[in-house]
Amino acid sequence: MQRTLAILIVVLLAALSLSATACEKNGATPAGAVDLEAAQKAYEQGLLLRQQGRLEQALDKLSGAIKFNPEFADAYKERGNVFMDVGAGAMAMPDYEKAISLDPNNAEYYSQRAKAFMMAGVPAMALLDFDQAIRLAPTNPAGYLNRGTAYDSIGDYAAAVEDFGEALRLNPKSAETYYNRGSMYLKLDQFPQALGHFNEAIKLAPDMANAYVSRAMAYAATGRNTQADRDAQTAIQLGLQPDFVNARIEAVKARVKEISEQLAGSGG
Repeated sequence: MQRTLAILIVVLLAALSLSATACEKNGATPAGAVDLEAAQKAYEQGLLLRQQGRLEQALDKLSGAIKFNPEFADAYKERGNVFMDVGAGAMAMPDYEKAISLDPNNAEYYSQRAKAFMMAGVPAMALLDFDQAIRLAPTNPAGYLNRGTAYDSIGDYAAAVEDFGEALRLNPKSAETYYNRGSMYLKLDQFPQALGHFNEAIKLAPDMANAYVSRAMAYAATGRNTQADRDAQTAIQLGLQPDFVNARIEAVKARVKEISEQLAGSGG
């Protein structure tokens, strides 16, 4: 898988280089020339090609859009997205940075660069960009959902709970956010709160397999084994592997036992 990804990235970079060389040879965009119409056309073609999964061609078109209009911020952003599609966050970074320099008040650009930082393993920098995205678009639930995910990645589950809570306030119909917040409560050993959030996630998305296995964990942690078994079977029916489901439930049972032993040892 990693070898295939590396080959694809090399192909994409080669396509970028060839595209630039071809444009120069053909004289399509002499130095200093800007063709807004051609840039927009190439940009739209690039978007369509990306949607179709034809990433090499998408990169070629988006690079052409930038060649026609070097100040086309969205084209830089979308070209960065192509790199993100193949797991190359570090390669996406310069394009997002260029987009931000051209339009520093665009929250989406900061969010995308933050995701690139996450992919590159730099969550501290990602959090700074997510902070800025939220400052620029404080009523967009995606900003809080993204930052909550970043907090989760560094183990700050309480902060993640807060951000997911704000995301739910702004969009109370998001099964994903209920699931994410419930997962944080599981990690915080707050099992009743986790159960309530998984209930809501399943109401909104009855086919969310991970919500069933997580609710099974919450049931098991609170001693409701019959309900836990029922949800475990549903999760398996929805496609999760039995070994994975059983391991998750056994892990939470072990955690509950550990908590009980700690309380007994402390006289609590």
